[in-house]
Amino acid sequence: MIRTHMLRAAAALGLALGVAACEAPPAAPEAAAVAPGTLPMVDMEAARAAAMGSVPLQVLEFSLSGTRSLTSRIRGDAAPAYAVPVAAGQTLTVVFRSAIHAATFNLMDTANPAEAVHRGSVEGNIVAVKPARATTYVIVPFTERAIARRGTVATFTLTITRE
Repeated sequence: MIRTHMLRAAAALGLALGVAACEAPPAAPEAAAVAPGTLPMVDMEAARAAAMGSVPLQVLEFSLSGTRSLTSRIRGDAAPAYAVPVAAGQTLTVVFRSAIHAATFNLMDTANPAEAVHRGSVEGNIVAVKPARATTYVIVPFTERAIARRGTVATFTLTITRE
């Protein structure tokens, strides 16, 4: 009788565990949906993380499709960073120009701030990306370490196109 009771208890426990194992795990929270053709809100905390300590961080605001150009400076290792929201399916093109060949930029995605989408020092000073989802990219200008240590000032021009 004790053996029968133990077998029934074990079967019930096995059935309960089997049912629990078959249930779908809870869904991961989804990012806030962005309507097609609209720009996402810029998460400044995520943008600062992607900027890798660059100060100041400026959100570039311009029309949904269009071009914005700006000129600024890198002083030693200090440079501004620029956040650019991009709608899903849009193409973002960034062109970086400087007379100092050791000046370049990284393009970071706030969704994955630990890895550069584009490394200018390796891949060149022009990039075009087309995200599948709405996101914010951060443009981080810099000079190579040896030049930065000397306190070199590098003037640069960025031309950013969203289309």
